[in-house]
Amino acid sequence: MKQTINVHDFLRAFELHNRTNFSRDALRNMFEAFEEFEHDAEEEIELDVIGICCDFSEYDSLEDYNEQQGREVEDMEELHDEGHFLCQVDENGFVLWNH
Repeated sequence: MKQTINVHDFLRAFELHNRTNFSRDALRNMFEAFEEFEHDAEEEIELDVIGICCDFSEYDSLEDYNEQQGREVEDMEELHDEGHFLCQVDENGFVLWNH
């Protein structure tokens, strides 16, 4: 049985699982990215809060990413080209797929 959720249900699911891996802005933008994927792929995604927390990471900036990952990425285009970019959070922050 599947249930259609909105952004508020998505945010609430992370609260109920006591997950603080992402800012509220990141979660909102992730929800939109997942909805866009569902639309483009014509395939529903099952909400798996723990899986999302394992598969995605939020970074405050490119410098934050480089520091945490021990890399020297020079611009966001490089991350887009690698295929790990999920969504922008704000002017500097973003969410990446960890694979």
